[in-house]
Amino acid sequence: MRFAVFGSASDALSLHTEARIREHGHDALLLSLEHIGVDAVVAADDDDWFFEGEDLRAFDGYVLRRFPSPHRVPSDARDKTWTLERWWQVGIVQRECSRWARAALASIGHLGRPMVNPWMACQLFDEKAIQLEAFRRAGLAIPPTCVTNSTRVVRAFARRQDGPLVAKPLEGGAHTRLVDPEFFSEDVLLPSPTIFQPYVRGDDVRVTIVDGKVVSAVEIDSPSLDVVDYRESPEYQSGEARYRRHALSSSATVMCTRAAEISHHVLSGVDLKRTRTGTYVLLEANSAPMYLDIERKMNDPITDAVVDYLISAGRRSPQDDASRRVEPRVRRRCG
Repeated sequence: MRFAVFGSASDALSLHTEARIREHGHDALLLSLEHIGVDAVVAADDDDWFFEGEDLRAFDGYVLRRFPSPHRVPSDARDKTWTLERWWQVGIVQRECSRWARAALASIGHLGRPMVNPWMACQLFDEKAIQLEAFRRAGLAIPPTCVTNSTRVVRAFARRQDGPLVAKPLEGGAHTRLVDPEFFSEDVLLPSPTIFQPYVRGDDVRVTIVDGKVVSAVEIDSPSLDVVDYRESPEYQSGEARYRRHALSSSATVMCTRAAEISHHVLSGVDLKRTRTGTYVLLEANSAPMYLDIERKMNDPITDAVVDYLISAGRRSPQDDASRRVEPRVRRRCG
């Protein structure tokens, strides 16, 4: 069988996933969609979608690690000679490249072949406000949440909570911040809506789900007591984070698998807080978790679980699609 890994040669997890597929006796090819608009040739004609001469519809399954953002900042953006027109042009180009990738993934998604994670199904839930609302409606234990751009509304929300608040972006991708009480002193409108929640004190627990099963559950040791988001700790950022295996309760297991299911994640990194009373609070479910450090230090077979899913699901998917019979083309490694 033949699988595509949409990732980057600079991403250790992309390279590791490609290598593990090969070690399982199958072919794998790393394709860097982020190179669209930089040095990668793409083409689409009716049902054919090509990236660097590779027919994207000719694979048995896919791993989606990296995706071209519509908001990427160019490496030379610090050039002070850039004009507003130049910024606008670069932004338009980047959005067009991202949209080509979106269309290609949508075309692949209609084939019914396994993708980790299925972009068409789960991309909506990468927006944290939408994900939190879905979790709330499902009755999962999330923190009280307020999404607003008004400090007056935040003040009223804060009075109903016990302790400080944290702020998070709606789209994700940025760290959680404690909110300074002085921030609420005047009635102003923020530049954009923001997610506000009470700060939940307790152990940081990362649960990794693959195909509806818990493959790894660890507590993340955070020696820096003043760090709100463990991803900001010097130990975590330097690759020296320490983990302890966590005995997840049956109710927490159900909550984590349900969160992954709601978000349409085959692979999901679910973040929990375990409070001093032993209760669990669900923070979020990540569609592209960075789990390689946990896998290596804890010997948890996360990548193997992903590969096993691709192989078994690939064998169950339709076998008579004409695009599967496309002859392999000359390959050029992208990235």
